[in-house]
Amino acid sequence: MWRKQLGVGHSSFAISDGRLYTMGYDEETSEDVVYCLNPETGEEIWTHRYEADIWNENHAGGTLTTPSVDGDSVYTFNREGKLFRLDAATGQVQWSRNLQEELKVTLPNGASPHRPLSLAMCST
Repeated sequence: MWRKQLGVGHSSFAISDGRLYTMGYDEETSEDVVYCLNPETGEEIWTHRYEADIWNENHAGGTLTTPSVDGDSVYTFNREGKLFRLDAATGQVQWSRNLQEELKVTLPNGASPHRPLSLAMCST
């Protein structure tokens, strides 16, 4: 069993091809972080970081979504309307789009309960 602090957020996790993907907000660096971890050990395989504002209106802010995996791609969506396609093996950005700007939509205010994201896994 292992435990790892991943920052503030509401992200769950996705597991595909022996890798675990999740997200958290690093309060020290003011960055959202996409994590790719070994699900058996918790060891980091790669991370992708980008500057982000924390939204602390009805909760403590942080990430709001869970990565989605499709083949060799990981898709993440930040709370400011930016969609990223990352390479599942390396975390390199394949492309990104700002859907809030492109679609001219109003961003929602999240109001779900908050707790710092901590992930514990146990292998069988």
